[in-house]
Amino acid sequence: MLESLKSLYGQAFTYYDEEIKNPEDFFWFEEEKGFQFGIRKMAITERELQLLKLQFKTADQLIQPRSKEQDAWAQLLFHGAVSVAQKNLLFFPSFPLYLSFKALPHDLSLFEEAIHGFFSKQPVIIWQDRQAIIMLRHAHDYGLASDLVELLATELFIDCTVLTGAILYEEHLAPQGYNIHHELFQLAKELYPRQRVITLDALIPIYLLKKIPTTDAKILLNKITQALSEGGNELEETLTIFLQNNMNVSTASKALYIHRNSLQYRLDKFTEKTGLDPKTFEDAIIIYIGILKHRLNQLVTFSQGNP
Repeated sequence: MLESLKSLYGQAFTYYDEEIKNPEDFFWFEEEKGFQFGIRKMAITERELQLLKLQFKTADQLIQPRSKEQDAWAQLLFHGAVSVAQKNLLFFPSFPLYLSFKALPHDLSLFEEAIHGFFSKQPVIIWQDRQAIIMLRHAHDYGLASDLVELLATELFIDCTVLTGAILYEEHLAPQGYNIHHELFQLAKELYPRQRVITLDALIPIYLLKKIPTTDAKILLNKITQALSEGGNELEETLTIFLQNNMNVSTASKALYIHRNSLQYRLDKFTEKTGLDPKTFEDAIIIYIGILKHRLNQLVTFSQGNP
């Protein structure tokens, strides 16, 4: 494929080299084996550009000049080790935000400028695939995640999902922390596709569930997942909203747009099938875990049916 592009674009085609002059004059891409190549902007039409973006991952984030701080964090998170000199560029505790984009920002420099101006103290931004990791310096900046999503959408027309991660207190735990966050973030986007801000705390039960052997989980939670399968989306939505409203029948019925007696009837029918009462704290915990397991099962079934 690359040889065909090289033949088509001639001298306007080049493989990436750190010493290449005026890299901003090229559109940069990366093929599946990791080879980066560029095509001079003046030699490509808009239609050709869009077709190439469908075929290859854009490599803009890979050629952006990195600061020493960005290099240090990238080495630690993605490769698990930093040099002695780089250790001084890290800061702990650190407060990571993970951003996932439907499409990468066209102007990464403008994006980074907006991020730096948004937070009280300039964070460090690291790029990986279609994600940006923002290492914050203050805990209170976590609370700005929703405002950040709105800013990017309204000012830069960027659609993204944000995960507020676990606080990193120690250097040696950071690489494993990144791996856990990355895995859970991908899963969370499938489970909650409409949610734009996700907290790691909300994903901890999912992480623990994934560690339980499939057979064990089926034995322990089968009566809940079976009831949910029989009750369909209505029952799952009823239980979820009831739990989200602190097991309050009045507020949950309003959120569901049904009479409280109708809600009570649904809850009672679930109790008859499972022996679990959603209005008690201990049973509510088990029911919530069962709902999460049911959703995970549905994702697995869907992925197996759509190779």
